[in-house]
Amino acid sequence: MVALALAAGCTVEERMVWSPDGSRAAVELPSGLCLADTNGVLSAPIASDVTHAAWLPDGRGLVLLREWAVTNWAEVRRLVPPDETVSVEVLAGALPGLLKSALAAVSNDFDALSSKVFEPLSVGDLPWEASVLCLRGEHPQAWTEMLNSIEPAAARAEATEKLRDAGQAVVREIGVIRLDGDRPAGPPLVIARSLRKLAEPRPSPSGPVLAFLRDDVLTVAPLDGGTGRVTIAERITGSYDWTPDGRALVFAVRLAKEWETSGINLAHIQRCAVAVSNGTPTAGADEPLAMSGFAFLPRVRCLPDGRVLFAGVPMTLPSAEVAGAARFYVAGGGGTNAGPVPVAAGAAALPADLGAFAVSPDGARIAIAESGSDSIAVLDLATGALEVVSPGRGSKSRTLPAWRGNRELFFVALPAPGSRRPGWMRWSPGGAAPVAFSAGWPAAAVDGLMELPSPEAPKRAAGLPTTTPVSQDRDRAIYNWQARHEEILARHREMKPDVVIIGDSIIHYWGGEPKAPMAWAPQAWSNCFAGLKVTNLGYGWDRTENVLWRIDHGELDGIAPKAIVIKIGTNNTGINTPEEIAAGIEAVCAAAHAKQPDAKILLFGLLARKDEKAPRPVITDKVNRLLIDRLSGIPWLTVRDIGDLFRNPDGTPNAKLFSDGVHVNPAGYEILGAAIRESVSGLIAR
Repeated sequence: MVALALAAGCTVEERMVWSPDGSRAAVELPSGLCLADTNGVLSAPIASDVTHAAWLPDGRGLVLLREWAVTNWAEVRRLVPPDETVSVEVLAGALPGLLKSALAAVSNDFDALSSKVFEPLSVGDLPWEASVLCLRGEHPQAWTEMLNSIEPAAARAEATEKLRDAGQAVVREIGVIRLDGDRPAGPPLVIARSLRKLAEPRPSPSGPVLAFLRDDVLTVAPLDGGTGRVTIAERITGSYDWTPDGRALVFAVRLAKEWETSGINLAHIQRCAVAVSNGTPTAGADEPLAMSGFAFLPRVRCLPDGRVLFAGVPMTLPSAEVAGAARFYVAGGGGTNAGPVPVAAGAAALPADLGAFAVSPDGARIAIAESGSDSIAVLDLATGALEVVSPGRGSKSRTLPAWRGNRELFFVALPAPGSRRPGWMRWSPGGAAPVAFSAGWPAAAVDGLMELPSPEAPKRAAGLPTTTPVSQDRDRAIYNWQARHEEILARHREMKPDVVIIGDSIIHYWGGEPKAPMAWAPQAWSNCFAGLKVTNLGYGWDRTENVLWRIDHGELDGIAPKAIVIKIGTNNTGINTPEEIAAGIEAVCAAAHAKQPDAKILLFGLLARKDEKAPRPVITDKVNRLLIDRLSGIPWLTVRDIGDLFRNPDGTPNAKLFSDGVHVNPAGYEILGAAIRESVSGLIAR
């Protein structure tokens, strides 16, 4: 028996897919689904909350899978089919008695309550969190009575907080969107909505139908939203595919009831015919193709000649022992064993994890993203030649490669040793080195494409003016720095904010509490932080060293914010070097984390300044690059550079968004607020 090292990778997602004619790609970004042309120019987002996209065969539209959290049961009832909401409402009615009994059974251990009671609990495989939302929203008296019945009081407080945080419903939607150029031609046509897990909607290459997964059930439905739907198979695991003629589906069916997250799983590779008459699909008989062992989720792909490609672990039967490392196999039909794909350098040359791969449209090449590393390799199916097109640089891949036509591959990599900003690269067979495709994209657009190794935690460098805490030495007739400090300490003795935002006058005079002598954009503040308790820790004229003094003297003590927003450093640009400013900002992040280790910290880079006497746009850009290089990849810290949102095409500050070349005006605050709201909402949700 050959020992098998199971791949310890991370989830690899399909984030880019090229249109059939290769003219544009749909790209999933944090800001939404965008279109990219062949030069890497991005469109405005065409849809939000997208987790999967597939082009229609004519290239004039997309099938989208979207998911979002809903915290209002009435809205869930409006969106989701009645057969699901009724089941959730039944469970909600039983929840008070169930909770009381369950707490007693686990001795008020809420971690055990979730794992041992609620997670196994289901009504029609629907998530239990939705029943909490239903009870809280539809039956407030029963909700209150349920919480008040929990003893002792300490357990009641914990229950209230955890159940409040858990009470939400994740709505998933499959829809078809038609495009007018780079914009939606209208709202999406909804094919399915559910509280259950939906995955991988894929249109047929030839017929007016699409396939998708609901939990582990493979279903085919009309593209026009009709009700004529057919179940193809159950216990589907991993990724499936259409045959090139659109007349059948190929997929993996697990043998066991559940897929084990460790060890080897067995699955059948099968094909099922799909006939379409008057837009209504029907299923034919299943045809067995092969059986294999899998150390990762199966990925099944159909080649242009009809053969089926998958990666599995060779097994000896009937003992079901591992007989070698994972490799690629091609299956034909008739239930015969699949044959291995030859590798000129031997199967041992393949990456250890073959669970994430993309086949070129002509079936000639396989691009492999090893999820346990960030290496990208391409295997020639005809010759068995294996070429490493991007070496591993210590990270882990989270993004599937994407083919544009047969001879152009796009993949995510770190462009150089020591880099901490991943990017999309473009490569063509023939020996040329990969070139950057997303170099002009904002940092937020490539954040999360890879799992970067945790860098050294931010620290406070000694001996620099930007890292040595001092109180502000400027008292103005309209401004008393020390009085504001005392006001913030008093506020935090009386209330506990969800969010604190640290900054200088750009933040101070925006709005919020404690109030400033003037508020430049109170409506934008309200739009940004609606529903959240927020403390404004902005001070006019502050620099990084002043913020460090404030943190050291209690402004983050005695509170437990979920998120800390930091935007500081512009007042240092006229007196300090970029390296000193970046060190000061890094020290502020380290100090905030030391005071609030459970909070998520969101750091915004500097905005460009209009200054006739100093090259401040150059300084701010360099500071932002230093911050991204040094601080990206830290689990508790998110770094965002939104400077491009405030620039003209030539890189100069957009005067329409600034009041004086430094401070943003109400229109600028709306943009800043939207960026903060998006990031803070995501951090708190996670």
